[in-house]
Amino acid sequence: MRADFLLSCNKKRGRPKEGWTQQDAARQLGISQATVSNCLRIAKVTEAFPALAKYKGTDVLRFLRLVKKVGREDLGVDEFLHLVDGEETILEMWHIVFGNKEVTDD
Repeated sequence: MRADFLLSCNKKRGRPKEGWTQQDAARQLGISQATVSNCLRIAKVTEAFPALAKYKGTDVLRFLRLVKKVGREDLGVDEFLHLVDGEETILEMWHIVFGNKEVTDD
């Protein structure tokens, strides 16, 4: 819910006032600017991949950090799997975003 509000505030036509910033949203909601930024990142990725909305925001952020690390360090799938050894949630998100396996809602 908070992420939806923040995403709508961040869109040009959805801004409550001209010059609306993440800091304005943070003040309005009584949270930190970093939390606003994280909520926006989660909202954007779940907007692009709705199946990720069922996961906790902290897991989505961890997934994003790991995907960024894979790209930055040019790691292959095997190295990624080693990084997330035993973290089923992260593996499910990988498969939702990049394929390789069909993931269904239980």
